[in-house]
Amino acid sequence: MNCIDLVNLIGGDLINPNESIVLNGVAKPGLAKPFDIVFLFDSKFDAKNIKASLIVSKKELGTNHIQIIHQNPRLAMAETLDYFHKQQTKPMPVIAKNVSIHSSVTLGSDVLIEDFVSIGSNTKLADNVIINSGAKIGKNCKIGVGSIIHSNVVLYDDCEIGKNSIIHANTTIGTDGFGYENNGGKWVKIQHVSGVKIGDNVEIGSHSTVNKGCLSNTVIENGVKIDDHVHIAHNCVIGENTIIAGGVLIGGSTELGTGCIVAGQVCIAENLKINKNSMIFAKSGVTKNIDEHSKISGFPAQDHKVEVKFQSFLRRLFRTNN
Repeated sequence: MNCIDLVNLIGGDLINPNESIVLNGVAKPGLAKPFDIVFLFDSKFDAKNIKASLIVSKKELGTNHIQIIHQNPRLAMAETLDYFHKQQTKPMPVIAKNVSIHSSVTLGSDVLIEDFVSIGSNTKLADNVIINSGAKIGKNCKIGVGSIIHSNVVLYDDCEIGKNSIIHANTTIGTDGFGYENNGGKWVKIQHVSGVKIGDNVEIGSHSTVNKGCLSNTVIENGVKIDDHVHIAHNCVIGENTIIAGGVLIGGSTELGTGCIVAGQVCIAENLKINKNSMIFAKSGVTKNIDEHSKISGFPAQDHKVEVKFQSFLRRLFRTNN
């Protein structure tokens, strides 16, 4: 890749072009070497001391570096890293010998299946799917084109994953929902007979759990990003392009609208509706429905501005009494 290739990839205005320089990859400003690319988000670093060959920033730096002026250097960095990562990590398609694949399984072309993978009956893997070592895929599952299932992931029966989605190591999809009814002091299990449907371009971090639905699927829509150690209970619906940080717990049958942001260690009660483009701040406890475009925090969670005033009042009260 040279500077012309990069500007074609990320856009922006090119300054001091030199097509003869081949760019090796992305580096931090303080660690960069010649032929590296550096992305500057602020003016913390003196550009004159950066040894990289090319710098991407919001404004012209007045140096001799090759420069690309870009309105969103962080987004440009993400696109550039993705390009180099795909160039460096393309695996060779192969099916290992130490696998257990039912005879009724349908495999697409250029599939990679590593050692000690188990795949149940009537499951379908589309083209370019990657299943890393130790994963267990149940019966009647579907995995879409280009999706990656990392090591020791478990997909129970009747799970569906769309195109170009990633499930990270040790995550479990399709476990029974936590449903019981009391009968004279004894808990009677409510069977969950549906599955989990995950859309395209979804990413789920490691050690997370998604329960299957009782009478209808648990649904994670296109573009959702979920961090590590997240629990999504039965019959939840997570709307498109919602992002959920680590340690979040979401109760059964709760719906999150499109474009929501849920920060770390949030707990959301069951049977709630969090409407689109809402933001829930870290460690909040959500106990009621949330209007669209809301920003909430605290326990019980309320409008973030009201919560900040409330906490300020408590601090003043504490100082007054001490």
